[in-house]
Amino acid sequence: MMTTLHGPGVVTVLHFPDAQGEPLTTAGADSVIVVPRLGGRLLMVMNKGRSGWEFPGGKVTPGEEPEAAARREVAEEAGASLGELAVVCTYLLRKGDLVSCGAVYSADVIGLGERTDTETIEEVSLFEKVPPHISFADGFVELMFGMFGEAKA
Repeated sequence: MMTTLHGPGVVTVLHFPDAQGEPLTTAGADSVIVVPRLGGRLLMVMNKGRSGWEFPGGKVTPGEEPEAAARREVAEEAGASLGELAVVCTYLLRKGDLVSCGAVYSADVIGLGERTDTETIEEVSLFEKVPPHISFADGFVELMFGMFGEAKA
């Protein structure tokens, strides 16, 4: 199944597993987003530069596997360690000449510690519903809360 999201100057196509449960491949992903879950709430980070709440994520470094990047980004941005990662969907993002292929993961938070990214992340919090002031107005956060937050509460 595919879903297309439109934001200011950005188009993102999300690819979800099909009804037969065919696994999605994350090979070649250059970025990751993680939807961490804890006690029926979703963990988000406040990005200083974008002045909004978003799910942890970032670039996959050369030689790094996307799953390892997902764990690293959540640890750096939120100070959280994760249980088993599940691939929610893959995505193709287009913003002008920029094209990014990525993977969205979800996982239970199994530990909280100190975050190391204090330059770009101002705050970490858990939410039962979509918070005000999200970073991206493309419907992604609302979609994830529908899948993992509000719909599961």
